[in-house]
Amino acid sequence: DQYFDGGAPYASCYTKTADYSTSTVQADMWGIGNALRNTQYAQSDTVTSWHDCFVAWAICNKGVSGTCPTTGSCSVPDASSVIPAADYWTYLSEFLHNSTDGAQFESAIVFADNTNTSITASRITFAMNGKVLTDSNYAVETMNGLRDVVSPYSSVSPIVYAYVFNFWEGYTVIKEETLRNVFLAAAAVFVVCLVLLANIWSAVLVLLMVGLIDVNILG
Repeated sequence: DQYFDGGAPYASCYTKTADYSTSTVQADMWGIGNALRNTQYAQSDTVTSWHDCFVAWAICNKGVSGTCPTTGSCSVPDASSVIPAADYWTYLSEFLHNSTDGAQFESAIVFADNTNTSITASRITFAMNGKVLTDSNYAVETMNGLRDVVSPYSSVSPIVYAYVFNFWEGYTVIKEETLRNVFLAAAAVFVVCLVLLANIWSAVLVLLMVGLIDVNILG
């Protein structure tokens, strides 16, 4: 933990059903990858976007406009490199099944049927900063921040999710829930004491003592 900060938890950005062959969706898919690489809440070198790698492969192998990135890189500088809709699904099938670059992404895409011409869902994976493991406030900030950075790309209805979000969601309400429960308990104690003692000052003193006991226990 001293040197490696406990490791970095991974998250994914999931995209939903859309016509991925359109220029609008292709631009949004590039935008999601670019947003994740440029946000402080993700480690830029861990962002793995199947769509960026697909476009990079198409530039290098299919003559799609753009600059072919160096070997092993999926760097596409902007959203101007668009795969023609007429060739999109043919190229995608070849990329996933007949190339070493795309084989790793077969599990990142869920097709609607065996024709492989419609995508139901896909995912882009990345690592969050290790600080989320030691700072609960930063963890909540990261969770909300990641959701915010992908939200503008609405054509694919992106959702950022990680298993640890189930626990971080609790951090967002714990203060409010704790204060509410303490005040409700105090009100209940006061009412019960007032009924049983039939004296408002005695009820106040009992409530005060209970409060001091809680302060002594909790600090």
